[in-house]
Amino acid sequence: MPNKDTSSVSDVGETEAKSWVPTQDFVAGIALLALGGFALYQSAGLPTGSLSAVGPGLLPRGLAFGIVFMGVLIILLDFTRPGERLGIVHLRPPVFIFAALMAFALTIKPLGLLGAVPIAVGLAGFASTETQWREIVVLAAALTVACIVVFGYLLTLSIPVGPSGWPVAAFAAFWK
Repeated sequence: MPNKDTSSVSDVGETEAKSWVPTQDFVAGIALLALGGFALYQSAGLPTGSLSAVGPGLLPRGLAFGIVFMGVLIILLDFTRPGERLGIVHLRPPVFIFAALMAFALTIKPLGLLGAVPIAVGLAGFASTETQWREIVVLAAALTVACIVVFGYLLTLSIPVGPSGWPVAAFAAFWK
């Protein structure tokens, strides 16, 4: 008895059951188009200047055009070589990353870098179920020290280092 070729049966079933489901690349391209469009809209009122006298709108507008170009390129490449289909969208990662950003924005003035960075890192750590609390603690401590050194002392930005009322001079003694 000859072997039946079952691949043609599965191919026929797949072509009949196919419906248009967006791919991950297509969705990423649309997201880049939206981001670039938003950046172009927001930077429309800024003067670009020229290459010899750069204005405040030149960099944001140039980056926005680059983002739009990449979005169009990703969408066009997706039509030539479709990527993976869009699966189930898990809300846990974007929710916790957004919460970490909002927590940082709300706590940077009252708590300074000493409080805001560990809170933000701790919240962002909940975005993955695989993250262990020891990793979060070590990362929070390392990023807090790095942010204080880079932004507070090397770049001398006016970002509060400690909670409101704490003198920055108390932290400067460590670096002298």
